Amino acid sequence: NRAPGVVMDDFAAAGVVARHFWSLGHRRFGLITGPESHGASHFRRKGFLQALEELGASDPVVEANGHFAFEGGKFELEVDFNRAGINPQEYHAVMTNIQYINKLCHM
Repeated sequence: NRAPGVVMDDFAAAGVVARHFWSLGHRRFGLITGPESHGASHFRRKGFLQALEELGASDPVVEANGHFAFEGGKFELEVDFNRAGINPQEYHAVMTNIQYINKLCHM
């Protein structure tokens, strides 16, 4: 017997997010991921980056591992921005944990 269930296509969903931000005119992104060994994190990262590549993005994506925690990801991304000499206000940050996207969009 099988139980009913619902699953999400993490790869496709991340592509939708990337294309949405692109349609709003954003061209520089920070991507906060979860643990590399986590399947959802892996597929969300791949989907997001592939969509940007297909759209012709030329700016590098600044990446940080937030371990699926908002504060951890925000801190790691800020450190990476500072190390690279980048003004975070020029970027839109997308976290693979979808519930935090709105909080990160205006870093």
